[in-house]
Amino acid sequence: MVHFFIFITQNNPDSPPSTMQIVLVAHGRFTNTPQEREALQKAARIIAADGGAEHVLAAGLLPHLVIGDMDSLAPATQRHLRAYGVPIQVHPRHKDETDLELALGAAADATGITILGAMGGRPDHEWANVLLLAQTHCPARILDGTATIHLLNHQRPSLHLATTPDDTISLIPLADCTGVTLSGLAYPLHNAVLSLGSPRGVSNVARGEKATISLTSGQLLVMHLPHTTFL
Repeated sequence: MVHFFIFITQNNPDSPPSTMQIVLVAHGRFTNTPQEREALQKAARIIAADGGAEHVLAAGLLPHLVIGDMDSLAPATQRHLRAYGVPIQVHPRHKDETDLELALGAAADATGITILGAMGGRPDHEWANVLLLAQTHCPARILDGTATIHLLNHQRPSLHLATTPDDTISLIPLADCTGVTLSGLAYPLHNAVLSLGSPRGVSNVARGEKATISLTSGQLLVMHLPHTTFL
């Protein structure tokens, strides 16, 4: 496959020097939405997990690093990337880590992480990718088209979301969560408990341009689905 590159400056000149926004790209669903392209274009560094490099190329960019066992990236594409000076770290196919976990390990200096291509593949891969949010050392999100997934826990106990009216906000507890407080949503909570397995937090609705979610303890997935997702 022949790729044509559009070289765009990948560092965000508007970001303070102390920030390092890194985008990790897995080999799942990638629809090249404006939100996904913006995340790539503003990234200080792009790390592709194996075949995720194809998504970066589809957006007209080059990754700064490709990492994985290379079972989903064609040899011709690998040669093409090397010809453009992109480093490729090849790991054994039989290993303890997933390719995306390896990419996360290569982002140790990030101050913020966005993960693309994490959804839309095998269900076990999807869940493993989502749960990797618990391993990040800095604020992180999964961006899937226009939807985002965040994880709140003791390291990041609160989240402020920019919303539009009728956006869907769903909360899924991965453990018993205490002190759950919501504002800016149709169904507010104050110091509530969401127990593991409870669907109580599913399908809340944004009422304005900002929503805030916080907790005292636990592990809480927050899914933000813009209302345009369902149009």
